[in-house]
Amino acid sequence: MSEEAKILHIVLFRTAGGVTEERREQVCAMFHACREECEGVEWVAAGPNVSPSPSAAGWDLAVVMQFSGVGARDAFLPHPAHRRIGEATAAGFFEQLVVFDLPFAPAGPGGT
Repeated sequence: MSEEAKILHIVLFRTAGGVTEERREQVCAMFHACREECEGVEWVAAGPNVSPSPSAAGWDLAVVMQFSGVGARDAFLPHPAHRRIGEATAAGFFEQLVVFDLPFAPAGPGGT
């Protein structure tokens, strides 16, 4: 992986029954706050799955974060903001969780 590679940090949740919309929004807001609190977080998108596909299979909430590189992602993992998210989601927030980190090279002129 190139040193210039950015990282898309993708988190999918199957939230637990009884989790309110307000709690989902609070967790999303915690992820959004990372952009200001954590160096190397370039952008954050978080929200509900709006796909009508049966393949969505109950994955009802997602977070995608772009990190400036592997070092920024690695620094985020022990960061207090990430720990707070872990605490907020540890107690009955999700039934299942998937994390996928995708490295990619930014597109140059004329690239995709």
